[in-house]
Amino acid sequence: MKNILYLLSISIIFLGLNACEPNKDIYDELPNNDSLRLANLDKVPADSEYTLTDDDYELSSNESVANYKNFSESAPVADYLPEIINELFLTDPGAELQVTYNYYQSLYLNDTIADYELDSADYSSSYYNFDNFNGLYLFLNSNYPDAGKGDLITLTYAWYFGGGVTDTVSNTFVNLGDDEWTYAYALESADYTAMGQSYPNFGDEDDAEFRVPIYLQGLNTDYVEYQYAQEGDVVYILYNLYSGGLTQEILKLVKSTSGWDIIGSVTEQTASMTSSSAAWSFVTPIEFVETTATHTREYTLTNADYALVGNGTYYNFDVRPGANEESLDVRIEKISTILKANFADLAIGDIFLVHYDIYDGSADTWDITLEAVEKN
Repeated sequence: MKNILYLLSISIIFLGLNACEPNKDIYDELPNNDSLRLANLDKVPADSEYTLTDDDYELSSNESVANYKNFSESAPVADYLPEIINELFLTDPGAELQVTYNYYQSLYLNDTIADYELDSADYSSSYYNFDNFNGLYLFLNSNYPDAGKGDLITLTYAWYFGGGVTDTVSNTFVNLGDDEWTYAYALESADYTAMGQSYPNFGDEDDAEFRVPIYLQGLNTDYVEYQYAQEGDVVYILYNLYSGGLTQEILKLVKSTSGWDIIGSVTEQTASMTSSSAAWSFVTPIEFVETTATHTREYTLTNADYALVGNGTYYNFDVRPGANEESLDVRIEKISTILKANFADLAIGDIFLVHYDIYDGSADTWDITLEAVEKN
């Protein structure tokens, strides 16, 4: 009996020692298909749509994506979204997935499109000066209707400082898109000196983003008292950056309880993913633009196509004044939807000659040539 108990004890100890061995040794001895099965244990089948969570971003190998929970120009979604999706979902050859994610769009500047000095005819009041920026914004929208986001305009004009004092000043204004303009303070040589710079520029963006918010806490100008700004106030600062060449950059800052914080624009965007048997891949987004180039493909809209975009009653586009498809942009959007639905092999560079039926008081057939380009 003692011998039996002794043997049982030895067996239990032996099994316990084996149980302490790392699982890695066991997994390494499994066949490849078993290793794949183990790797997929935490994954689930993909639905047709998915929105990334904060935890999902932490799966990224990119530190910025993991920390800030968004993609950006420096951390492209095409490069870093697939690795996250491959950690989350099982592959399913031919499957498609629409993924909603956060994208950080940093501010950017284009060239200065105008440097203009106002004359007496440009002032809307009889005083021939401005005492706030709203009047200048109206002037910019009225005189530069084609300006785009990031465009700069320098204006020289009469400014009323109060107390009967008027002087001629020059300032820079930035187009924020959607007919919105803002005054942006351009740092001067004295500002750079006060921030410890040997030259009137910064050597890298991190330095600018560190020093400017601190500097604004004690800065007052003739136009904005940054030192006394209220919580929630938003301002724009232009600065010079030297990195192999001199460029002008812009910062957007908001006043918080602790000081000035740099902010960017984070928006929700959607990307398409497609699965092979091995992995999920990013699908480059495509949009269509009108072109005069020679077409490479040709297509005539069918009744089913019109029905797809809500025109299934009369199977045409109503282009009469005030009608749904009077706008060319609306027609291009609907035709784009139709082409994407009909051509699974659609690729950037494809140029379609499209024939479609219209009604402008009488029935007719119109043509349009559209090129598939990468969507910005």
